[in-house]
Amino acid sequence: MQILKNHGITLTKLDEGSLEILRNWRNAPEISSNMEYRGHITNEDQSLWFRNLCTKTNYYFIINYQNRKIGLIHLNKFDHVNSSAHAGLFIAENEYTGTGISLGASLLILTYAFDELKLDIVYAKIKRDNQSALDYNIGLGFVFEKNLTESFSLYRISKDNFLKKKSLLIKLAQVI
Repeated sequence: MQILKNHGITLTKLDEGSLEILRNWRNAPEISSNMEYRGHITNEDQSLWFRNLCTKTNYYFIINYQNRKIGLIHLNKFDHVNSSAHAGLFIAENEYTGTGISLGASLLILTYAFDELKLDIVYAKIKRDNQSALDYNIGLGFVFEKNLTESFSLYRISKDNFLKKKSLLIKLAQVI
């Protein structure tokens, strides 16, 4: 099992043992309201999704803090021609929102994307009325790319832009 660890946070590769907590998180209104798919996810839906998930081109990690599962972060939709992927994140346990844990998890996944996977660009699809997600991603260094739908926009961060901001983000993660 793949594990990424730093900033007091551990990211563990999604496995079958975490599917039920992930399904419950995704069905919670405060999470699903910011997702493109907002329908109820059944056990069967979740199992089918996981069985069809290619673990060589999709990296889904459970965010752990103090031995507690609190959210999910991922890289998917890899484009090897353009050396890019898409990232996503949510903190499901309300007492951990705004604590800096998402920043630590983002640092881990972006460092992994650019240093280990050798990507040049990471994209984030963000719901346009989710101001906190927009502000958060812009703070990380993501810039507007284009509108995808009436509700979602695409943002991107290049390896160079991430490397320019990384030391500042690490200092911020240590303070929070």
